[in-house]
Amino acid sequence: QLRYIDFLDNVDVPEHQKNTLSDQRKNEIVSCLKIFNEALTKHSINKKLLVINRINDTHVGLFHNYLLVDKNYKGNTYNNKMSTLKTFLKWAIDKFSLRINNPFDKVKMIPVLIKKDTISKMEFKNLLNIIKPENGIDTRGNIKRNRYKLYLKDALELALHTGGRREEVIELK
Repeated sequence: QLRYIDFLDNVDVPEHQKNTLSDQRKNEIVSCLKIFNEALTKHSINKKLLVINRINDTHVGLFHNYLLVDKNYKGNTYNNKMSTLKTFLKWAIDKFSLRINNPFDKVKMIPVLIKKDTISKMEFKNLLNIIKPENGIDTRGNIKRNRYKLYLKDALELALHTGGRREEVIELK
């Protein structure tokens, strides 16, 4: 795990393999490895004595239960943690030329339902009505700024009618 963290920090990594992960993402990965270690410790497995090529379905099952029962994680978080461990083991198998299958390959991800709420026509009209120069004043920080723009209402309507994302709408010609 320490070598993987060094790899993420680009320590002794060839130039073509260097990664550009944000510090936040690196911290999430380290946190996930710690959670895996907690799951092992809970079941009296010494992580220092566990050789990486001995990690099997039993360990994955312990981690699975730890995430769902002890930590009470839901779909997205569970999937994220399992994917992180899967990537870690994939890296280790490749790095150390291990002749094992990745036990995390068999993990079934939890389906995540995305609830897309829409607003009514009246709610949208009300939103447009409150967009005024006096309501656009930003008083955060030391500088008082007026964030109101003349094109803001038109931009919102254009986004609504095209269904495009912010970047897509901005780049329209």
